[in-house]
Amino acid sequence: MPAHNGSVYIEHTFEQPGKFVGLVTVGDKQELVSRFPFSVGETKIPLPPTYFMIAFAGTAVVGVILFVLRGRRKSSDVTVS
Repeated sequence: MPAHNGSVYIEHTFEQPGKFVGLVTVGDKQELVSRFPFSVGETKIPLPPTYFMIAFAGTAVVGVILFVLRGRRKSSDVTVS
């Protein structure tokens, strides 16, 4: 493993996609241990689909409320002669 500027480069070919955990240990007696989870070959969705449905429903409710209020305002503006 060549080291350069405090970095260690390791190459590994993962046979299958999945979730993995990397461990880096520094010191003779495992003084410092760093643990980092990562995934290989998986796409990550930034937000769960549930959030999109909640946002859509909230927007629809606000739209309906504005539509109803607009209709009431127009009907109150009409004067009877």
